[in-house]
Amino acid sequence: LPYACLLLSCLFSPLAWAATPSSAVGETHGVAHTPSAAVRDAGNSDNVRYTVWYPAQPAVAEQPLAIGPQGEPLFVAGASAVDAAAAPGRWPVLLLSHGNGGSARMMGWFGTAMARSGYVVVAVDHPGNNGVDAMTEAGSILMWNRADDLAVAWAAVQADPTLAPHLDAGRVGLVGYSAGGFTALVAAGARPDMSRLAAFCKASPKDGVCLPQAENPGLTFERRMAAAATPELAPW
Repeated sequence: LPYACLLLSCLFSPLAWAATPSSAVGETHGVAHTPSAAVRDAGNSDNVRYTVWYPAQPAVAEQPLAIGPQGEPLFVAGASAVDAAAAPGRWPVLLLSHGNGGSARMMGWFGTAMARSGYVVVAVDHPGNNGVDAMTEAGSILMWNRADDLAVAWAAVQADPTLAPHLDAGRVGLVGYSAGGFTALVAAGARPDMSRLAAFCKASPKDGVCLPQAENPGLTFERRMAAAATPELAPW
């Protein structure tokens, strides 16, 4: 329930904007850069991959967004047409953050649905904390740096000569799933207080937030707090 509340709270205002539904969805990909990505990525790369879903011209050839092994998908997350021409107009924008160990593609169910509803959706693969690359301790601890990924992806999309004419930069929202809800709140100006987390986990050590996550089972709460206390990994 708390994660659902984070998701819905970040979505409430954007959904109030007037947007024109689209009969087709386009998809494109890019790479942005931020120094904090190099700290979190297993190969110390500063790359931040991003995916953009957007309203497309009618009658484009959409392909299913399959998740899982080729030919044996676990599920289909929607459909889109890669590099399709954008529909005319300027569209409100949603910056989308996936959950712990997720990916932009895993959020395709949401991204394509919102694009079909008349939004441009910019989703990222958070370095060191996604389901495509190797997970790292820094990627799992430095959750506040995920906001950097959204910022540089948004800047890159604004600089894209193909997409820029279709962006309504005056209507930009933040949305996230699970840990992505935390990312959206930080990107909107919230500041994490690790002492409050420590107090909560001391009182409720068996809570799922305090236990090691399945994506990184060796990263105990004690290791997370010790790392966050170092100058190199301090929140601010």
